[in-house]
Amino acid sequence: MSRVLKRHCVTPSLRTRIPSTFPCSKIAFAIARHYCQRGYAPACSRFSTSAPLSWKPTPILKSRVVFTGNSIEFDLDEADKTLYDNNLGFREEVVCIGPPLLPLPGYPEIKLGREFGADGDPPFRICRKLGWDGTSSVWLAFNGFKYLAFRALTQVASVPIQDGESQLYSFVKVLDDYYLNQLPDHPGFELVLKGELYFNIQPYDQQGQLVELTGPNIGLLKATSPDRRLPLDAVKVLCRQMLMALDFLHGTCGVVHTNIKPDTIFVKHILTTEEITKLLEEDPQRMYPGPAWTLIPVEDIKNRLMFPNPLDNSSVFRPTEEFVSQPLPAPLLTDIRTLTFKLGNFENVQLLQNKMRDKLHISPNMSPPELILGLPWDEKIDIWALGCL
Repeated sequence: MSRVLKRHCVTPSLRTRIPSTFPCSKIAFAIARHYCQRGYAPACSRFSTSAPLSWKPTPILKSRVVFTGNSIEFDLDEADKTLYDNNLGFREEVVCIGPPLLPLPGYPEIKLGREFGADGDPPFRICRKLGWDGTSSVWLAFNGFKYLAFRALTQVASVPIQDGESQLYSFVKVLDDYYLNQLPDHPGFELVLKGELYFNIQPYDQQGQLVELTGPNIGLLKATSPDRRLPLDAVKVLCRQMLMALDFLHGTCGVVHTNIKPDTIFVKHILTTEEITKLLEEDPQRMYPGPAWTLIPVEDIKNRLMFPNPLDNSSVFRPTEEFVSQPLPAPLLTDIRTLTFKLGNFENVQLLQNKMRDKLHISPNMSPPELILGLPWDEKIDIWALGCL
């Protein structure tokens, strides 16, 4: 009696081409080949791409790639399950491939000394980790002349840009046209973070951005303040400058940020290039003790799918280094004369002319009534979010 392929281990696109009853022995490698040609491995029903993203997923997975009688899945022992349940040993962002293999955001693995840049220009070399947020890790990069911030977006954050749902590149063109064709006389122009280069990070085709260098975001500033709040004078400066930045975005550029929150507002640093170089010499990059763990290369997973070995009990995780976030020092918040705040992270920007009703990914405590009720929205959602800060 031939075994039957379970429907739950087949994606909708593949299910439409396979009968509900079919000998598993004849299609196991066909399924593996289908997925491998598309750059990822199949997932079983207990480990699906629709699983909610979280930092500590519930232990419903298996983690070694194996063929069972009628499905393809990850098989995990107690040691690996405990490791996975504890964020793979990471103290900060979990650097590991995300969907469709794992229900994680998918932070890319960045190493010190790695180079990025456009062809023909001096490359920027990674020399320090500055921090991370829900959509990216941020690194200090230097090309021998100037320092910039390198943002390595997660796989989840890269998808809207790659699928054309985000209007990031349209916004970048608007900024370039404004700078080239007019004098940047709007006061909000200087309060918006400018990107210098946008590209894909291999091997997972994630978004990388070289942007203007800043100090920490206001979320970190609040967390490190004695009473976990900003001084009143600093809040007044913040509100005035962010309203000018939003007026520039809404009125001049015709875009809506859609993602105003503490992680997207940064304080401008006041260090010179020489002072940053000296800081790196006196306070080099620190690392967490002991290795963290990340998934083995996708090519190795493909090989296990194509050539399964029941005697192969090696883990699908491999050790990696974890760097400590070391942001540049911020100016004194009590000296309002030196305070300048900048609005950044435009990967979710939308054009006003679209008048879309798409559901935006905004945290519940920042969502305006029109988004909660599913009504049309416009630039006023940015003002609401700023007020919620």
